[in-house]
Amino acid sequence: MAWRRRPDVLTGPALTLCAGLWFVGSYAPTGIGWLAALGFSFERYYDLVLAGLVLTFPGTRLDRLARLIVAALAASMLVRSLTRLLVLDPPVLLSDCAGCPSNPFAVAPNATLLESVETVTGTVIVACFATIIGLVLRRWRAASSPSRRILWPVLLAGGVAAAAAAYQNADLLASVTVDRPLLT
Repeated sequence: MAWRRRPDVLTGPALTLCAGLWFVGSYAPTGIGWLAALGFSFERYYDLVLAGLVLTFPGTRLDRLARLIVAALAASMLVRSLTRLLVLDPPVLLSDCAGCPSNPFAVAPNATLLESVETVTGTVIVACFATIIGLVLRRWRAASSPSRRILWPVLLAGGVAAAAAAYQNADLLASVTVDRPLLT
């Protein structure tokens, strides 16, 4: 209803896109080779859309720094996704995944390349989400008292989502680089 009444505000379409992207990423644990490969390769893209939303609210445009952060985040996620899709074949590369379904899209399984790309892109993604948290805090501090009352629910939810995304990516990065999760 709100989407039809205010078509110029892209929050409704963006949240609908988030739901679709969440759905795509949830296919990772299916056990069906091609579906699991696509789901794992393209999981968490909703974080990118949420980052754009929290950095624009209540407006409709990203400022220069926010555009740079969202572009770096998108580029890192795309490189990571393509590498996972074309290089990761779980039964070939992961010793603890002999019973996992094969990735039919993997054209050149390579553990070293996969680890390198996961490390670089994971670092960039964590840095982007940490910067987003900083921008959210800066925006809240700069807002007037009446604006804070309007902004706080969105900025709080966006900050928590960015912190969760940063943690999830840092945990994956720790698993790749030091072979153990952040919290054990």
